[in-house]
Amino acid sequence: MLHAQHPLSVPEVDIVLIHGLRGGALLTWRTQLDGEEGDLVLWPRDWLGAEFTNSRILSLSYDTRLSGWTGPNRNLPEQATRALKAFAQAQLGQNNTPILFCTHSYGGLISKQALVLAKSSDNPQWKHILSNVRGLVFFGTPHHGSPLANLVNHAFFQSVLKPSECVVELFPGANQLEELNYEFRRIVERLGIEDHIYCFGEGKSTAIGTWRGRRFSSYLVPPRSADVGFGHFQLISGVNHIQLCKPRNPNDSRFIRICHIVSNITKND
Repeated sequence: MLHAQHPLSVPEVDIVLIHGLRGGALLTWRTQLDGEEGDLVLWPRDWLGAEFTNSRILSLSYDTRLSGWTGPNRNLPEQATRALKAFAQAQLGQNNTPILFCTHSYGGLISKQALVLAKSSDNPQWKHILSNVRGLVFFGTPHHGSPLANLVNHAFFQSVLKPSECVVELFPGANQLEELNYEFRRIVERLGIEDHIYCFGEGKSTAIGTWRGRRFSSYLVPPRSADVGFGHFQLISGVNHIQLCKPRNPNDSRFIRICHIVSNITKND
């Protein structure tokens, strides 16, 4: 938990952060990657928590692996199931507290899959969580896949790297992703929260490595994939995939947008 409301009060909103592949429950939400520990700003805790003092802000941690050689190889439904169990344990949405998911990259897919699983589940806690979701923010989520999945699909990478399930699932245009989008849109329409769906896209390529002295970069999630196809979409110029979920300051348009969403959610509930 990054920020908790006063122990004697009921939170006005539960804000849930979900990082992406190779991210972290804290690392992803720093405004910068380097610096002394005491100087590092966790913007959800330090800025959002200060703006909404009666909020509860939680950050989900989960295993993220790009290669199947390095540990547990969990697919998206398995990751989403584990997430739902963690949400239930944290009593997310208790007392009908509205819920906002704020996600980066693959974390957005986990949030969508969790809602789809909750919809078809008989678990009353999962159903209760779903019924209290009031918005989702996606920073660079590959709703329609990532071009890097095309690269690892090459026979060489398949044999040497053994891509993990979560990487293979990101193949552009994969049926699983399109079906997930379809089911997710039905949930959004049912909950009436389309105006609180906001996607941010990267406006700059990300360095992915060097080969024989030459640097290579790529859009890890191109704008057309970062846009879920409904709600709102904003391209952030000059910002790569890693920087996308790191507002520069409280006057950054990304932070202002999230504050606007939280204000609307708490006002309406």
